Amino acid sequence: MPSWYELSGSKDHQFRFVLKAANSEIILTSELYRTKASAENGIASVRANKVAKGEDVMNKTHEPNTSVTRGDTQGVARRKSWRLAIALWVSLAAVTAGSIALPSVAQAADRLTDKEVEELLASVEKSRSRFEAALDKGLKNTIMQGARGDVNTNEFFDDLQDQVSRTRERFKKDYSASSEVIALLGYATRLETWVGKQPAGFQGSNEWNPFASDLHRLAKAYNTSIPMPTGGIARRYNDNELIAAAANVERMCGPFRSALDANLSSKQGLTPGNRAAALQQVDALTTHAHALNQSLANKQKGVAEADMLIRQGLTIVDWISKNPISSSTNVKWAPLRRELGKIAFAYEVNNRNLPVQ
Repeated sequence: MPSWYELSGSKDHQFRFVLKAANSEIILTSELYRTKASAENGIASVRANKVAKGEDVMNKTHEPNTSVTRGDTQGVARRKSWRLAIALWVSLAAVTAGSIALPSVAQAADRLTDKEVEELLASVEKSRSRFEAALDKGLKNTIMQGARGDVNTNEFFDDLQDQVSRTRERFKKDYSASSEVIALLGYATRLETWVGKQPAGFQGSNEWNPFASDLHRLAKAYNTSIPMPTGGIARRYNDNELIAAAANVERMCGPFRSALDANLSSKQGLTPGNRAAALQQVDALTTHAHALNQSLANKQKGVAEADMLIRQGLTIVDWISKNPISSSTNVKWAPLRRELGKIAFAYEVNNRNLPVQ
């Protein structure tokens, strides 16, 4: 069965498309377009640039129950689609031809920008205040039990408010406040346990839901959950850190490719075709890194570009696990792999094969 495109609408009246492989696995997710026509132009551009060369590509469209508003220019859509097509050319051509298999990993998330994290922390404070205000006075004067000892519920909420304020104050573009968020999530874990012991429909239960939603979204933005897993970490890479990591990946690809080329040239029994195929995977990594850098430079989130970069990085990790490289080549690969890990973390993909340490 050939690969195909699916076009769908989002709740906020925007559109995106996905490219699915023959096994129905999603191998490409576009960014959001403001109009259906722009998304269709994106599909046409990817097709025109032969991303699915040799395939009888189908187009399945899910019609959303929304009204389409005009506004995007075709030029913007073409530029966005062109960058996407260039970024996907090397690796997707290999996928559709069946010569490589992209790893099955969690898809890059629509990461929160620094500004969106600030807005989320402000929302946490608002929802916290509403929840506390809605609670029955008698309930707020009870004792909250926990592994660290018992505490008066009123005192707990005072401490929680202080921690939220402290986290908001410390979060800056050059400091992600991971330590403060870890402490805040500790309070969230204890509070969620306490709420779970209350009777259904308790006074304040309606206000708890949006508060809990904010707390869980905050945990996800820091690559963790509530409660935090044993031995887990909470870490966020802010916008400037992501930009630096993406630039480092693109810069480091050249030296790694040169080292790998020399390494492969010295191996006996390796055919020129296999050597070229391995180097093409590094070329694809460079292309994806460049596409992500371009997207970030244009103040876009770069979710689709990051997703393909992460997948391509994991493809190379898998190849190296089966084809050990020399120590001198690993000197070039190890720091590149760490920078890829930072990008994966920035897009909420926590994969042990792309460590950040």
